[in-house]
Amino acid sequence: MKKNYYLFILLLALGSEAMAQKEENKYLIDKMTQMSSTRNIRGLIDALPKLETLWDQDPVAYLESVKINVHALTSQAASDPDAVKAVITAFSHVSKKKCPSSTESSIIYFQSKYNIIGDCFKLRHIRENQEPFLMAADFLSEVRSRRILGYRSKVIQHPGREILEAAKVHEVADLPTEAQKEAVANAVMKNKDEEKMQSLQSILDSIDRTFTKTLIVSGKKMPKTKKEEFYRVLSNRAKLTKEEQENLEATK
Repeated sequence: MKKNYYLFILLLALGSEAMAQKEENKYLIDKMTQMSSTRNIRGLIDALPKLETLWDQDPVAYLESVKINVHALTSQAASDPDAVKAVITAFSHVSKKKCPSSTESSIIYFQSKYNIIGDCFKLRHIRENQEPFLMAADFLSEVRSRRILGYRSKVIQHPGREILEAAKVHEVADLPTEAQKEAVANAVMKNKDEEKMQSLQSILDSIDRTFTKTLIVSGKKMPKTKKEEFYRVLSNRAKLTKEEQENLEATK
């Protein structure tokens, strides 16, 4: 009996700790939003290193916070060298992050990282220097590794409907057996998973198309001394197709 009591207390403590952490992370996001709206550039710059500790705890909160931060800093980059340095450092940190395992987190990861890299590309230092540019190419490679070519959505409008129809009832509560109710619940859960996968694949498809174009167009404009070698490395790291590589190498 005592064992169960102590286990209950432990679970309660862990739950409270998780809630407190969630509130703290929300506070950080709100703080970034507030500093962004008031153009507190020094505060945003100082906050960036602290945000790095968020990644292991809450990747979604980390990406959301950095996205708000970098968006505000890039708007000031033309007049503030410190803002430029901060964005370059943030770009390096974000580029090294890899996708979380859950589909739900992956959706936010890819969309937020794409937005962050897009803002960072406003800086000439990033879009016109080979190494940062190739780090952005790595992101496209990651996008392509998670895409399912020829993906077709398996989302259905009324999951579990066939079970209700077979039992000749209209509500799950009216099903005669627990097994049937559980089957409907499983069908609903599976459909929700399919909805998340549909969202993820839609985002990946959109990013793939738009970011591939950005890399090819920007790659052609980049100052380079060893053009052929740069194109080869870029194509490999971005996993460009033969046709895309030919487009990259074509001079217009």
